[in-house]
Amino acid sequence: MASPLDPSPLNSTRPPAATLPAQAQQDLPSLAEARQVELLTGTRPNVWRRLQDFSGSGRLTAILLFLPPALLVFTLFVTLPVLEAAYYSFFNWNGYGAPSRAVGLENFARVWQDPIFHHSLLNNLLVVLVSAFIQVPLALGLALLISDKSRSSVVFRAIFFLPYILGEVVAGLIWRYMYDGNYGVVAVVFRWFGKEAPQVLATVGWAEAALLVVVIWKYFGFHMALFIAGRQGVPDDVLESAQIDGASRWQTTLHIILPLMRPVVVLSLFFSFLLAAVF
Repeated sequence: MASPLDPSPLNSTRPPAATLPAQAQQDLPSLAEARQVELLTGTRPNVWRRLQDFSGSGRLTAILLFLPPALLVFTLFVTLPVLEAAYYSFFNWNGYGAPSRAVGLENFARVWQDPIFHHSLLNNLLVVLVSAFIQVPLALGLALLISDKSRSSVVFRAIFFLPYILGEVVAGLIWRYMYDGNYGVVAVVFRWFGKEAPQVLATVGWAEAALLVVVIWKYFGFHMALFIAGRQGVPDDVLESAQIDGASRWQTTLHIILPLMRPVVVLSLFFSFLLAAVF
């Protein structure tokens, strides 16, 4: 008597594999629907599912088409100059010819002992803090107020975004005129109160505050545009469900809109640090 564990002979017929009926196959969720279920239930997809999402969404074609030229330009005009500057920093070089006199870390030690470097570092840190804790929250609050699609909101978006598209030279000339103590806006305001206007950009204390105002004014519209795009990406059905459940506007903003806008907030903070450091 043959044991059920014995391998079946080659000429034996195996039972056909179980297949789903056509109607059941049509009722199976699609890849996008399965992805939504995973997001709602909080389950993390495996590596194979992520690869399927990535290759089936058309993003792979876009990356292969646009990423190599961008990487080439970035490498030629950013990465290579930075590496070359790092290489030259280990030499005593006047900028002409090939560097030949290596000094090691002497240049870095000299910079670290320079009080001007410490003062500049503190100024950059101040700009970063103001951008992160004043500029970004103000942009977020205003974006939540004018994120609807009314005509008035569109007008206000254009007004607040206009400073960002202005060139740095134009912005500098505008604020130089406004801060002028002889015929600028500051002079007019001080004359209203019967006082002599100071030269803002030439006075210690006033100059730093004036530059911080310019930084906030210049890049405020950029962060506002990011937040408006993130706010408009929040599904309306989620907000309607919260309204039906009795959530107030503040509760909806705090517990639904802001958590869904977390990636945009992180991106905005990253850009604020980057722009402030460059400034």
